[in-house]
Amino acid sequence: LQELAATRKADGELRYLILAGTGALGNYELLERKTDQGLKHLQEAAAGMDQLVAETPHNAVYMRQQMLTWSHLADVLEETDDKNGTERATEHFVGIARKLYEADKADARASSDLGIALNRLAHRVPHSQNARRQALLRETIQFLQQAIQRNPKSALSKVYLANSQIFLADAVQSSGDRQSAKRLWQQSMLVAEPLLESGQGVVMELYALACRKLSVVAIEEGD
Repeated sequence: LQELAATRKADGELRYLILAGTGALGNYELLERKTDQGLKHLQEAAAGMDQLVAETPHNAVYMRQQMLTWSHLADVLEETDDKNGTERATEHFVGIARKLYEADKADARASSDLGIALNRLAHRVPHSQNARRQALLRETIQFLQQAIQRNPKSALSKVYLANSQIFLADAVQSSGDRQSAKRLWQQSMLVAEPLLESGQGVVMELYALACRKLSVVAIEEGD
């Protein structure tokens, strides 16, 4: 592919395949615990996708791959404790997800992708920035609810919605608003409950977590 790319530099599809393959190679190397090599290939893929999308800005397929590559890169940077790099990469892939949404606001997948990206960003905001965290989570919930309205069968959107409601409840409780926190935990349980029959561990964990938090508050309030 690289030899072909040298003779067909203007071929966007070929460059896309090479960059997607480079990112996949990076992910494989990370699984093999070759962190430096994997990170290097992910960074190359991310930079290359940025350039390709800059040249073809209306190609949703390229943009989605660009978003996924930056998302994976942010995860790796977080694992290596590169806080500044993680924040920049996360902000970048949120920006890409927002552009995809703005290009087609009726697309349930675009709404879900943006909601998930915002959730990931909110989880990486320091506890000291509680107001920013709450704002991001409220926006997250808005887009995930929109996605579910358009595609009620999207289990992934529902899982992230339940997660976001629990996380927002924790944030508002730390601000002293216990009643709003209780409502959000209850809403999270309502979202997760229909998914319990799937047997997915993450769903059971979210449901149990919200239930436990409500129980603690009930005990504190003497109920």
